[in-house]
Amino acid sequence: AEALINVQDSNGMSALMFATKEGNHRCMCALLEASVALDLTDVDGWTALMFSCSTNNTLCCRTLLEAGADVSILVTTKLVMRG
Repeated sequence: AEALINVQDSNGMSALMFATKEGNHRCMCALLEASVALDLTDVDGWTALMFSCSTNNTLCCRTLLEAGADVSILVTTKLVMRG
């Protein structure tokens, strides 16, 4: 059976977003190796890259950028710091 690695919860959070938000680089890398979607957005328009930046996790940020995360995606809702 194929794993559903891009499933999002009711808030639009994906496994990659949870991994980057928590700074779990090992989990994030496993998801990237499984070809997870990099640029999904949650209900507020946040991406995994935005979550890693909001927690100042340079290792996760660098890894996502090297994997091809889109830096041009903008948050379209009111900006509220999350973490």
